[in-house]
Amino acid sequence: MEEIESLVSAENKLLKRLQDYFFKTRAAVQNEPTSSGMSLKMLNSLHSLVCADIDQLQYEALMLQTAKVLQNDVYNGAPLNWRWNPCQSGKQDEPDLEASDQKHVILCAIVTTVQNPHGVFDRVMAKTLQDLSRMRGDQFYIVTTEEMERRAKAKIDNNGYRIEVLRV
Repeated sequence: MEEIESLVSAENKLLKRLQDYFFKTRAAVQNEPTSSGMSLKMLNSLHSLVCADIDQLQYEALMLQTAKVLQNDVYNGAPLNWRWNPCQSGKQDEPDLEASDQKHVILCAIVTTVQNPHGVFDRVMAKTLQDLSRMRGDQFYIVTTEEMERRAKAKIDNNGYRIEVLRV
């Protein structure tokens, strides 16, 4: 896990990357295709641009927004030291986001940008919640949709976990 020196600084760095991403995306589609060959080239360019970065940028943005919400709304502005796995590269026993005071882990959070808990995502959610339930501190599962929130709460209730679902 990496230390987050400052939430504001991390958010500013991410914002610059997002601005660059949107600039490149607009540039990739600014011309109207005049042939199927040109259309294919444009689609290939757009596909590689979008697929390479969109999941990662969305994931990092959600983690930083989550840290701000937790810091300000849940922990009332208490000074917390933040660490994260910004590249979705954490180990099974590591959260995506973790906060501590000087001595103890206060909270850990797993974030997901998945919109609908169907099929394989439902099974992944079950495993993720099981892993999260074993982590230190207050446990948060972060979602972005009402459907994901409902499904996660049902799984948590059915398994007796002490995880709080937070929709950001």
